[in-house]
Amino acid sequence: MNKPIQLTLFLTLIVTGCSNSNSISSEPKEETVITAAAFHENKLEKELKNLKPVPLKMVNPLATELGKLKAKQEAEKQRQITAAKKREKEQRAKRKKQQEEEAERQAQAQRQQNEASSSNSQNAPSSPSQTDDAIQQPASELPDDDGYGYEERKKWHDDQVEWGIKQGYIDPEDAP
Repeated sequence: MNKPIQLTLFLTLIVTGCSNSNSISSEPKEETVITAAAFHENKLEKELKNLKPVPLKMVNPLATELGKLKAKQEAEKQRQITAAKKREKEQRAKRKKQQEEEAERQAQAQRQQNEASSSNSQNAPSSPSQTDDAIQQPASELPDDDGYGYEERKKWHDDQVEWGIKQGYIDPEDAP
């Protein structure tokens, strides 16, 4: 028999006071009954503690699988959200770095422009037309009787061309 049924029958017998003996004495022994009831009561309490509750509603295996599937989907969704946040953070950092690099390039270009304009104003030729003419003359067309030799004229000419390139007056591709 099942334990709950046995316990129920046992409790019923104790409560009603029935016994298994055929002889019933006219004088009941109170001590024995009390001791027996107390003994059985303690035993029943121990039995009740050992019993596990049985759910009233049986768990459907499909419901269990559905719960597992939903939990798995939720975990995947959270993983995707975390990955998307990470990618967005990396993109923001990359954009910020690019903006900083662009700002640095612009600052450097501005600095170079300022340096070029300040050096132009300091080293400006006294007569721009005279300098442009001298720079554009090839070394071979310089006068021979100016008191200098060929090497000095060539060096002077090359120095003038180099200075013109640095100052932006002459395109490096057009230089001889």
